[in-house]
Amino acid sequence: MPKVKYVACFNCGHARALILFNREPFNIPPAEFFLLQVREQRGGRSKEAGQRPGFYLVPEECKTMVTLYESENAEERELAQALKDRLITVPQVSDP
Repeated sequence: MPKVKYVACFNCGHARALILFNREPFNIPPAEFFLLQVREQRGGRSKEAGQRPGFYLVPEECKTMVTLYESENAEERELAQALKDRLITVPQVSDP
């Protein structure tokens, strides 16, 4: 039976087939990356010009790591801490 290799995210568990994994670095600086994303769903065939179905970011409602940490909302601060805790448990690996 054929086997397929997957790359899994240590943070969320999402897995993607290795042949589909993009090894290029993110083109968004980490401090500007929206960790908490709010998306709007547009379904069916949109009648507005240039509008396509799918899920689209609502940038003014999205939050970066810094925004989450500085939030007055306790749940958002706890999310930032949980993400930070997961990231710092990854051991540092020296270059070969």
